[in-house]
Amino acid sequence: MSDLFENLIDKHKTGLLSEEEISYLLSSTSTANIEDAIEVLQLISSNTQGYKAGASSNKEMAWQKFEQSMGPGFKQNTEDEAVQETNIFRRAIPLMVMLAMIVIGFFLYQKGRADNVIQYATTQDSVKAISLTDFSQVRLNEASTLKLDADFNKTSRSVNLEGEAFFDVAHNKEKPFVIIVKLGSITVLGTQFNVNANAGNDSVTITVKSGKVSFQPNNSNTPFIIVANEELSYSVHTSKAVIKPVFGYNAGAWFDKNIKFDGTPLSEIIDQLSQIYDIKYTVENPKLLSCKFSGNFNNANLSEINSILSKTIPVQIVKTGDRIYKISGKSCK
Repeated sequence: MSDLFENLIDKHKTGLLSEEEISYLLSSTSTANIEDAIEVLQLISSNTQGYKAGASSNKEMAWQKFEQSMGPGFKQNTEDEAVQETNIFRRAIPLMVMLAMIVIGFFLYQKGRADNVIQYATTQDSVKAISLTDFSQVRLNEASTLKLDADFNKTSRSVNLEGEAFFDVAHNKEKPFVIIVKLGSITVLGTQFNVNANAGNDSVTITVKSGKVSFQPNNSNTPFIIVANEELSYSVHTSKAVIKPVFGYNAGAWFDKNIKFDGTPLSEIIDQLSQIYDIKYTVENPKLLSCKFSGNFNNANLSEINSILSKTIPVQIVKTGDRIYKISGKSCK
């Protein structure tokens, strides 16, 4: 139960509580605002843990704080000090009952929501192609999850993403396609783009292949607009977005390994290959980063790409560790 409370408290701290969760917590704790509701959860959690291991004085102090938060109607009569421990235990009973009601109610609430949710998930070693009812196509990368309501596309088009996915969204002016990620929401009408919003990360990266995308951070009223051949990187630590030009051909190339470079500098090539093949390059000579390369690869393996790059630029590419490669050579100019 403490894990549930800690999760809700953490979601509140990062601004990730949904409107439905906020509404439920307000009603179940009989509070007027979410800050008071969270305080009640914290008090209940600390109190129940205190009855297991805390000193009696700490238990009593915590209970008094909880009584104050719940108002005078929750006040207990003052008992004689000789039976204080027994009275504290008695006071714990309504607290435990309230805690159980919140936990059981919340799980039933979550289950009710889950019954109306469709979920697609991949393992660490798999990817998945998904066709949605609006004819949009989604390619879900490894260790990722996509959730949508069972009535998706009836009145709106909204999905939740944890991880990485490439979207080919069917155009519908009346129903914008919305992707909700940990740090905000992405809105489109019809376009092709890649979203990397891994659950363990505090950043989101959006690469647009065609069309236009709007990204709205949770803590900002100003959306960021990304167009074809642009990439946005947003970090929760800085609350800033960096938009840079990229070659959008390879957005989502992690799925089929169909890769295209057209006068692409080596700096961007190794950045894209690192993401597509989940590897890392180190470059001895910084001058090599400006070397450019053109070529197409269809379902290519990494060793084939490294070999062609070595012969064309030319550079030496050597594997130096687990998924780590070193690039060396002279300047290409």
